[in-house]
Amino acid sequence: MSTATELLDPSQSMDVSGKLQRFATLPEWLYAIADPDTVRAAFVRGIPELVSGALTLTDCDVKRVRIKKDRWTAMYQLTIAELPQMVKLRGTLIPPGQAEPNRAAPTIGLGAERWRFYLPELRLDLESQPRMRRCRRCHA
Repeated sequence: MSTATELLDPSQSMDVSGKLQRFATLPEWLYAIADPDTVRAAFVRGIPELVSGALTLTDCDVKRVRIKKDRWTAMYQLTIAELPQMVKLRGTLIPPGQAEPNRAAPTIGLGAERWRFYLPELRLDLESQPRMRRCRRCHA
């Protein structure tokens, strides 16, 4: 019977170490959604308002990349030159091997409530996050 205190022989130890090595770095498709430069460039090449030049992306912060309920998500805060406030998007990663959403180009502008867009370059399903509403009693 095997116990937890038994040691592996050296050949088993090397085999385990080699198998764990593949988890030492993130796969490129996962790393890409967390890298601000990669995300910014993909947004400029893929989001219609940015591609057309109607809006200019001046900054892109990546926040809270995490796995939750079997999904990788990230929050993106965009500074757009032509808009008075930051645009907040949530991106849900569609992993390789899973079906991509069949989503038409958005009919409402970037940053509007209910804006959604699928960015195939990063396999990100993007959606606007609601703006924080001010409490009248808190700001009286």
